[in-house]
Amino acid sequence: MFANLTFLLKNNNDLDYIRCMVLLIKHDLWLGGKKLEKGAFVAVSLYGNASADSYNKMTGQICALFSEKLGIPADSVYVTYHPVSDWGWNGQNF
Repeated sequence: MFANLTFLLKNNNDLDYIRCMVLLIKHDLWLGGKKLEKGAFVAVSLYGNASADSYNKMTGQICALFSEKLGIPADSVYVTYHPVSDWGWNGQNF
């Protein structure tokens, strides 16, 4: 199932909206040898890099979003980041 999510990032008093396409796959999630009743593994691909502070803020917002909208506790949301230098769309690369 695909879902579109929009969330807000505050950056130096400017507000940036980010729209994400999310693929939700129902699957058991095991961490530390224990099955989580509710949990999420989130992989974020972004064009270019971001600072450690930006990643930290994004993780906080992703955890809050999953908690508020899906009822998944923030301490059961795991996030990885994958900077990409070449990103293609509409028959060409950026």
